[in-house]
Amino acid sequence: MEPVRLPRRLLAPTPSGAWGREAGQASVFVVATFGIVLLAAFLVYNTGRQVVTKVHMQNTADSAAYSGSVMLARAYNFAAYSNRAMVANQVAIAQLVGLTSWSRYYCTIYNAECGDYPSPPGSEGAYEEITAEFDAYFNGDAQPATDVINGYAEPTQTLFDTINNGAGPIITVLDGINKALSDASLAYYDATLADLGLGLANAGPLATIVRANDPNAQISQFGLGVLTADIAQIKSFVTRYTPLDNQNDPNNRFHQVVVNSLDPFSSGRSSTETPPFPLFAAGSCLGDGDGFFTMGAIYNGSTTLSNDNTTWSAKDAANFIGGGVCIIQVPTPVGDIPVPIPLVGYAYDSNQAYAGSSTSANTLYKVPDSTYSGLQPYYDVSNLKGNDWVSPTLTLFISRATSTIATTQYAKSAIGAPQGTAQNGSLPVLNMTDADKGNVMVSSASSEAYFARPLSAWQLGGQTVYGNLFNPYWEARLVPTSAALQAAAAAAQ
Repeated sequence: MEPVRLPRRLLAPTPSGAWGREAGQASVFVVATFGIVLLAAFLVYNTGRQVVTKVHMQNTADSAAYSGSVMLARAYNFAAYSNRAMVANQVAIAQLVGLTSWSRYYCTIYNAECGDYPSPPGSEGAYEEITAEFDAYFNGDAQPATDVINGYAEPTQTLFDTINNGAGPIITVLDGINKALSDASLAYYDATLADLGLGLANAGPLATIVRANDPNAQISQFGLGVLTADIAQIKSFVTRYTPLDNQNDPNNRFHQVVVNSLDPFSSGRSSTETPPFPLFAAGSCLGDGDGFFTMGAIYNGSTTLSNDNTTWSAKDAANFIGGGVCIIQVPTPVGDIPVPIPLVGYAYDSNQAYAGSSTSANTLYKVPDSTYSGLQPYYDVSNLKGNDWVSPTLTLFISRATSTIATTQYAKSAIGAPQGTAQNGSLPVLNMTDADKGNVMVSSASSEAYFARPLSAWQLGGQTVYGNLFNPYWEARLVPTSAALQAAAAAAQ
């Protein structure tokens, strides 16, 4: 079967040069489709650039706000470390004062005058009182009790001289360290508030962090009111206490913390004395008898901080109690009968040794070469009675002009064609405006410093421990920005 042949006239070219009557219709479709695709590409590109920029700005705001709370947490922790160091130094000073008084007490027991430091007024000295008790029963021969006392005379004198001469300079050094810690805590905290305040002028650490993350962004002007209020609340969250002036303030607890931190030696040294007591003597007694006599000491001592926080005072005292028996021979018609005679001796407050960091009514002897200024000013949270686990929130608003976003609306040609114009015969640039008001893009972030002690309540003996500046457990975290602040910022734009 032969193929069908079409008439030659149907294959002839048209006057315009196209073959057939349908020629040219596909080109129109292709051009229209290409335009739609190009518009979609521009839309996707612009939207993508704005989304990427918005995400980057939010990360920038988060970084700046979080860094601000990190600065606060570090300031709180620095104050806490300073406070703890000052407490430790105060305990050491109390220990030195107590050791001085304790060594002086022992020295005056075995030395009537304790070298160059006589017994306190009103005290006859333990040496005389103790030996007098023995001599009264043993006819002036209280051996070996007096031998024991005399044997300890030189060692106790050396002990006292060593502690007495060394304690004063150490107290002076510790007092100077406490002053430096107090001043450093004040300077560090004030510098932190000043650094946060520089953000109000788009300067300081917060502004530096913003620019480092996004050179085209800045702290928003309409967010300065929020930042100002936040800094004011943060400043009032912490108070600088002066113990010399505020010892009656219930929130001022440095005195309490120091006293509760004293070691057993300083806080209360009451005990029953151990050897070299009791002292013992045996032999002829009461003229013609034989017996024995022993004497021990009930000792007590303490170290206290004065109510005005200016003086450490220590006191050491001993009550000497003795007892024994003397058997004398009583002649009778049937012969001598041994009769026991009880021996009793008592020396009330035979020796009292006082020492203090400074001279006061309760301190009869000051540790020589010592300088003591009392408790130093310190920082703590303003309200220790409430549930203060967190500091006030720090909220930052940052903004960026939409003209700095690389969309087609703000594209530029290589030769510097004006923004928003066609470039050298290329396709026209689409005028796609940003959805935010004022042609700026805004992001906000909020953060806070919070107290996170790593021990639960039951591990603390069931006591609730609120945020304070005696424990360095402050950390930073981001928190959601309130809807009210976001709405206020939007209205301010």
